[in-house]
Amino acid sequence: MNKSCVILGAGPSIGLSVAKQFASKGYNLGLGSRNKSNYPEILQLSTIENVDFRQYKVDASIEKQVIDFVAAAEDELGKISIGIYNPSKFVKKSVLDLSSQDIEEAWRVSCLGGFI
Repeated sequence: MNKSCVILGAGPSIGLSVAKQFASKGYNLGLGSRNKSNYPEILQLSTIENVDFRQYKVDASIEKQVIDFVAAAEDELGKISIGIYNPSKFVKKSVLDLSSQDIEEAWRVSCLGGFI
């Protein structure tokens, strides 16, 4: 059985590039993203032979979704060898215009989800 890698924050740039590298080394992939529009780009991976990959809708700021993502990927793909945490929440405002809600949302996605 292949080794497995999960990538949370599997978007069309860094996440997809990392996924391709691991797939080329024979890793099965569990790809999590909060944005379904990322999935058409990721479907390019279906052309890689002998690699199983699954896609999951996951919001990294919601603890239950992160836990369920890892559990489902491990259940469907086997023991996870590598986990990559790549989500981010950029807030494009002046520091003078930031609200505490802006900061909390960015922290939940960029930091708390990785801790979970």
